[in-house]
Amino acid sequence: MKIDNIEVGQVLLFGEGEQQQSVTVTKAEKGWVETVNEEGVANKVRAKQLRLEAEATEDGEEEKIKLNMSGQLRKYREEKGYISRKCYSGKKSADNGDNVADFLNGFTPIQVAQIARIAINTAAQSDNECPDLLEKYGHLNPGQIRMNSGNRIRAAMKRGDVTLDNVKDAALDVGGKAIEATEEEESA
Repeated sequence: MKIDNIEVGQVLLFGEGEQQQSVTVTKAEKGWVETVNEEGVANKVRAKQLRLEAEATEDGEEEKIKLNMSGQLRKYREEKGYISRKCYSGKKSADNGDNVADFLNGFTPIQVAQIARIAINTAAQSDNECPDLLEKYGHLNPGQIRMNSGNRIRAAMKRGDVTLDNVKDAALDVGGKAIEATEEEESA
């Protein structure tokens, strides 16, 4: 938010997620804003860290307010129900939680690209043959390779060219620890 748009006494939002709180502006100058939260605690923050609160209109609906990038991403994750998981490397990741994401959880990007190529080529007609995805997506980072390969599988499933069983068979050809863990989960 720009300092020119902030007035003393204005109620704004500060913070993200569970730490988000309403604050009242007590002073604003040179890009800095002094605020007081509902508990009376004073704080000095940058103007760009503050956002407008959604105000109710006459019919009770909230006005649409343009969100910053992190706010837009948070809103999308909450609406779409993304699931947080640990990926093959142990780092935090998020996916849409569908059956493809559940099955591919734990596979490396290289394995997912190989699974996609094998599953699509095995089940597809000769005119829909899948190229070597590692060659095609080699210029991308590992997360993008994995995401694009997974999306190729989803698209083939949506067209009806591939089933989840085809993907599981392809995973058996590729091998890896994730297959054993998935089979143990299914039998439990």
